[in-house]
This record gives sequence, structure tokens and C-alpha cells, in this order.
Amino acid sequence: MAGVLSGIRVVDFTWVWAGPIIGRYLADYGAEVIKVESATRLDLARQLIYKDGVADPDMAVAYTNFNAGKKSLLLNMATSEGIELAKRLIAVSDVVLESMTPKVMRQWGLTYEALRRLKPDLIMLSSCMQGQTGPYCLSPGNGGILPALSGISELTGWPDRGPTGQGGPYTDFLAGAMGAAAVLVALVHRQRTGEGQYIDLSQNESAMHFITTAFLDYSANGRVATRMGNRRPGFAPHGVYRCQGEEAWCTIAVRSEAEWQALCAAMGHPAWTREARFATRAAREANQDALDALITAWTAQLPASEVMARLQRAGVPAAVVHDAASLAHDPQLAHRGHYARLPHPRLGEHVIDNYGFRLSATPGGVQGPAPLLGQHTEEILGGLLGLSSQEIARLRAAGVVA
Repeated sequence: MAGVLSGIRVVDFTWVWAGPIIGRYLADYGAEVIKVESATRLDLARQLIYKDGVADPDMAVAYTNFNAGKKSLLLNMATSEGIELAKRLIAVSDVVLESMTPKVMRQWGLTYEALRRLKPDLIMLSSCMQGQTGPYCLSPGNGGILPALSGISELTGWPDRGPTGQGGPYTDFLAGAMGAAAVLVALVHRQRTGEGQYIDLSQNESAMHFITTAFLDYSANGRVATRMGNRRPGFAPHGVYRCQGEEAWCTIAVRSEAEWQALCAAMGHPAWTREARFATRAAREANQDALDALITAWTAQLPASEVMARLQRAGVPAAVVHDAASLAHDPQLAHRGHYARLPHPRLGEHVIDNYGFRLSATPGGVQGPAPLLGQHTEEILGGLLGLSSQEIARLRAAGVVA
């Protein structure tokens, strides 16, 4: 379906997850996104999570999710002709995305200053670990490293244990959404003024926005936030409680007196809820170990879905802890159309995430499956750049395209 970004062309030099997510947002809403890939240095996302364990770059399901709706062009950027073809493509495009260390685009001569001479109103976004300038701009790393650098890992885990990672490249998803928003703002600015601009996106700084309260508490009160497990100041109870069954859990978060009374009613007003040690929120916070044990004695008798349903009906914030299998069957996600099923020439029908917002006039959505490696090379070189079949054949023979 046509999207609000129809008519916008994006040249996407990003790889792995954080950068490709930016391009995926733009593709979902109608932009033509051309992903420039290498036949000799495959995108890492093409080397992870293969369907049925088949080690094939076109069978990598993570790649298919973050690159849905894009086109794939195979260029050898180690050759001067490959770089010149990239320049010709950029000259007829609106946006350039890249997520490599700062030296790569500079080595290719594809800096913003150079590219704006080809396309004066060009928008370019560079996304790397810690920004394009400064003492750590060339630091290598990935989304498993950044939660530690940004301070997130210091806040996750148990107070008597070391920092805990997030189980995946959490910061990639934060930076991806912020990068897409930044490009949209730049497009609006260009529409109003005719001016392009350069966006220097630090994935580290993008992630730091999500622990703002820790910075505010330190700047105002000198307190250094650290690990509290599932606790949260001002809430009691606040935790994840074991339920009936294997690895079944429900989260409960109570702040107000009304929520506490509703929780007591949902549990059947057991006698212990009237004890002085639980009479106020401050008292409950001071006795959270005992409180958690007593609540667990109740939740352990019921399925997690039943605990959630009872508490939500009573007005108590509560949610089951989903795993991937239960998310696939969640009725709310199904109602929202969160999962799109698409045909793919190698994977067959497969599932893609829709992103979590809907536009009323231009709803957007997944525009098509992710490309096979180099699938659109001839279409782009011949149709868009106007190269003859003989010239494309020569470039193939010379190893410039694949």
C-alpha cells in the first residue's frame, strides 16, 4: 500500500540491526529503500538465526524482519567503480543511511560534505556506537556492549549480584526508532526550507534517554541509582510473582492505596493484609520480602493468565510474563495486526513484526518481504541508473557488482 513517504528514495549502507531498523521504518511508510550490500562481507544479520538451521544468507530470519520491503544492490565498495556507482545512486536519492565506524565512509570519500555537492538537499544519517567525533568515536562494539556504556546494565539485576545484561541488543531498538524519527524531522525541515542536513546519531546517547530518572536523581539529590531487582521506590508490592505451572509468572505493580485495597479484595481479603506492617505504603515498602512471599503464596495457586485477569478487572496493574510462543498467540496483538505474514521465495510464508503505531490517513505497513542477496542489482543499475546490459555484464566480470 502507498505510504506517506511514497516518492522518497533512501540509500541504506547500514547493517546488523540498529541501522536497518531505521530503514525499515521508512520502507514501511512508503519510501523506496535500496540496501547496498557486499558479497564478500555479509551483513551480520544475514548470518544469524537461520530458519531450520540452514546456513544461507537468504534464510536468516532476523535479516528478513529488519529489512522487509527493501531492495538489495550488491556493490564492491573496495573498487573505485563501485564507489562511483554508489555516488550516482545517491545523486538521485533523498536520504543516505550508514551505521559503520566513522572512518569507513571517509575512506570511500562519501562524507556528507562530498555527497551534498552531488545532491544539495540530501539528508544523511550516520549511526555508530558513540557518535562521529570525540575520543571514543572509533570504539568498536555492538548492542550487547552499549547497555553497559549507557548505564542501563548498572540498573538491571539484583542488588547482591553483578550487573545483568538485557538478553539482546536492547539499544539497537532504541536507536533505530530515534534515528527514524530524526530522519522524518529532517524531511519535514527540507519540505519547508529546501535544505538537507546531516544527522549524527550516537546509539549510546539514544539509549541514555531511557534512564533519565537516574540522571535527574543524581543531579538533584546526589544519589547514584543501582540495582534493585524488581523493586521500585514508591511502589509496594512491585515485582514478578510465580504462578501455577512451569516458569509461569505475573507482574504486579501497586502504588496507590486504592490499588492496594483492590489487590486485597482480589485475593479475598486474607487476614495478613490487615496487619500493621502492611497498613501503609511506607510500611509495605519496609516489609517487601514478607509481602512478596505472602502474595506468591496466592499467585502460585493460579495460572498467570487468571492472576492477570482478576487483578486487571479489579483495577490493579498486572501482566503475565510472555515468552515468544505466547506472544505469537496474544489476542491483543492479533487484533492490532501486529504480525504480518508474507511470502518469501526462500522462506515460504513467514512472520514479520509491524511497528507499534498506526497512522490514520496513511496507515503504512510492511511493503513486502526482505530481498534476496543482490536481488535488485540489475533493476537498479539498468532501470534507475540507465546502464546497458553490456555495461552491467562488464561490471560483473570486473567484480564491481555481483
